[in-house]
Amino acid sequence: YCTVCGKELSRETKTVPALGHDWNAPTYEWEETADGYKVTANAICKHDASHVETETVTATYAVVTEPTTTAEGLGRYTATFTNALFTTQTRDVSIEKLGCKITIVDYTNGKAECSIDTTKLYRGEITFTVDAPSAVLVAVTNGDDYDVLKCTTDANGTHSFTVDVQDNMTITLAFKGDANLDGELKALDGTMIKRISLNSYTPEDNLVNLVCDLNGDGQIQSLEGTQVSRTVLRTYTIPW
Repeated sequence: YCTVCGKELSRETKTVPALGHDWNAPTYEWEETADGYKVTANAICKHDASHVETETVTATYAVVTEPTTTAEGLGRYTATFTNALFTTQTRDVSIEKLGCKITIVDYTNGKAECSIDTTKLYRGEITFTVDAPSAVLVAVTNGDDYDVLKCTTDANGTHSFTVDVQDNMTITLAFKGDANLDGELKALDGTMIKRISLNSYTPEDNLVNLVCDLNGDGQIQSLEGTQVSRTVLRTYTIPW
């Protein structure tokens, strides 16, 4: 253009190259599914927001660290994309500690049924039921000492016990009043309880003391021997 009159003096056409894509940092959205996770990646062009690259993949899963009975394990989901804009993404998840198998020692000669399956692994706090024709004492131990579980009885007469599972736990079932732990209540059991109350007999196994303490007050009294004798005669029922 003329600097004096402003008239166009010449014209030249030039091609301006396209800006090209300049992508914002990708975003990744994890969606939990029945089989694990789907991951959707998105990238938006800085020059034109209508230009979007997207890809959805299913994450693969692998165990990084196996769980044990004392420690949680580690699992990892990995999302791998074919679009070079997107990088591999991972998500770590904890794996619950393994449970512990429970051993049952049954001093009821099969007359009590316990809902625990000794082939299964249990973890945390569990509630199980015991069905029996007579009152059953349920004790647990991880070593030498017994811990007697408190029974809850519902309106249907179902007797339940709750325990926090520990390693090497043994659950012991025994009829209350069964002083010789032979699985039956007999007149001899009543006599043995009275002898214990008079200090003329001292059981070697503390479980016997727990079984003979019918009301759980920490003392074995002659009355409890009488209650066992009456139970044998069917004139009394030992309470749970």
